[in-house]
Order: sequence, then structure tokens, then C-alpha cells
Amino acid sequence: MRQLGRKNLSNILVSITLLGLLTRRLNTLKVKGMKNKLNRWLLINGMKFKIRLRQKGRQGKEDKGKSLNKMDKPIIIVDSSYWFYQLLFKMPSLSYEDQQTGIIFGMISKIIQHAKKLDSNKFIFCFDSKKNKRKKIFPEYKEKRNKQDRTPEEILAFKNSFAQLSEFRMQVLPNLGIKNNFIQTGHESDDIIASIIFENPGQDFVIISSDEDLYQLLSDKVSIYNSKTDKFYTRKKFIDEYGINPSDWVLVKKLGGCKSDCVPGPAGGYKTKTALKFIKNELPETNAVYKIFTSEAGREISIRNERLVKLPLEGTQVFEINTDWKLDIKDFVYICDKYDFRSFLNGDAYGKWQTIMCE
Repeated sequence: MRQLGRKNLSNILVSITLLGLLTRRLNTLKVKGMKNKLNRWLLINGMKFKIRLRQKGRQGKEDKGKSLNKMDKPIIIVDSSYWFYQLLFKMPSLSYEDQQTGIIFGMISKIIQHAKKLDSNKFIFCFDSKKNKRKKIFPEYKEKRNKQDRTPEEILAFKNSFAQLSEFRMQVLPNLGIKNNFIQTGHESDDIIASIIFENPGQDFVIISSDEDLYQLLSDKVSIYNSKTDKFYTRKKFIDEYGINPSDWVLVKKLGGCKSDCVPGPAGGYKTKTALKFIKNELPETNAVYKIFTSEAGREISIRNERLVKLPLEGTQVFEINTDWKLDIKDFVYICDKYDFRSFLNGDAYGKWQTIMCE
């Protein structure tokens, strides 16, 4: 909303006021089923109204914006946590001068692998902040994920691995010449990815991640690549699978809940299929979950959930993209020497880096 301007903000405030007055009026109605039908309409169309306003703002930027993507190569946005957790406990225990380097080695390997796969040297890395503002909205957010039982050995491995990820962000990427590396205190990589995409409409982006929260960003210009399954997920595939537009995925998450983030829906637990039926008007009004979704208590929970699952999180900044994508092979050699990654220099990784990343 911060990017929509005063006029659009005024329109939103007027609409919210009118919807609130209409809802309070219906609290006094005795007509059976009327209030639930209106609440369903408010839940779905209120969200779509905000989406249309955001899309209108994006269209204006698309008309005025200049291309970041010359030569038709996709801009690759990496959800860095996705790569990190793929590598955790799977990389060999590499070290150099008493410093663990396995995660750093693995991240560079993935850059080479994905640059070749996607035929692009245009990388943007997005990182999660240690602090999370969503916990102020919902203290239980990701609570179970963060409190998994771990052995002392696993705790030490996590500590060493996160230290390597930090060094990769602050030292390795800048020294390789990869300039677009972003983190914002209190925000997740998903928020940064969404901000970049919304601020640069018309650009071709490939998001490297397996996070379903990112489905809401899919478009004709934005796809998701899951390197674990080696599959691309597109807007068309999403519509074929779920029967709704990607922008409506927020509705599914706020009503059905988000299991991966430990955010339950208004009916408790996680009910994605039921939420989809509700959105597509396939859920009978007599259904118990329908009644919960359209109740006042249910709407309050869905409004809270929307703040949690809609990307980007309120307060996410705008990130300026550096379009100097070309790298220098000397920087690659420097990093390989610094961390004793001789296999990169002696194998075909050197040639791939030079021909793809330095062109």
C-alpha cells in the first residue's frame, strides 16, 4: 500500500469504512444466511479489491520502468535459506585453517550449477533476518519449527553452518563480484523477493525455492524452480492444479492456514482443500467450517493471518537492483585460493564460471 499513492490509499480507506458500516448493519438483520453470505463476499472480494489496486500500481511502473534484463536472460532470485537447508548435514566436512567451509563450497557449487541450468549470470540473493517481525503479530509463528529437539552435536553443527552462511553473504558474494545480496532486519527472504518482483514488473524472474508461500507471486513473467525436484512451477501449472489465480493463494493461506509456518486457520489446524472449496463457492453454507469462516471470530483470525501470509510483509523496503551482472574470473580465483577450493580451479567449474558468469 505504501507504493500506491494518496489517491489509491484514500479509495481503500473509503471502501474499508463502507464495508465496516455495511457489516455492522447486517449484525442487526434477522434474515437467515444473509450475514454469512455477505461475510463470505467480504472475505474474498475485499482481498481481490486490494490485489487489483496493487496490480494497477504495478502496471503503471511497468509502463514507465526500464528493463533490468538485457539479452533476454532470466534474473535468478535465490531464496538463500532453501539452498542452505539443502546443504545442511549433506556437505562433506570441509575446512581450511581450522575454519569450516563446507556450506560456502556448496553455495558456490549451486551458483555454477544453476547458472548453467538457467543459462544466466544474473543472480540476486535474498536472506532471512534472525529477528522476525511476524512474531509480534502472532507469537507462535514458526514456533514448532524453531524448537525441534536437537542433539548437542546438531546444535554445534547448526551454529557452525550459520556462521558460514553469514560469511558467504558478507564476504564471499561481494568478493566474487555478485552485488545484489539483500537482507532486512525483521523480514524474511520471501518479503524481499516479493518486493523486488513488485517493484520490477515486466521483468523475467526465476525464483529458486520450494516455499509454497511464493505461489502468490507467480505470473507470466515469474516462475519458481525447485532444484530438488528439477521442476519449474508456472502460473499455468498452478491454475491447472488449484483452479484459482496465483494472487488468490493469499486467500487460501489466510483461511486454510499455513502448516509450514505454524499458522492455523480460523477453523483450527490446516484446511487447504476446504479453503479452496470455500473460495470457489463449492462449500455448502451448512458446512461447519463455512460457518466458522464467515463468523466474526473467523474473520478476525483471517485478517490476522493475511498480515502473516501476504507478501511482502508491511514495512518491507524497496531494493535497488545493480544491473552490472558481469563478473571477473580473477575474483573467482581469489575466493578459491582463500578457502582452498582447488577442485574448482582444477576441474570444469573454472571454465563454466568464466564462460557463463563472466560474459
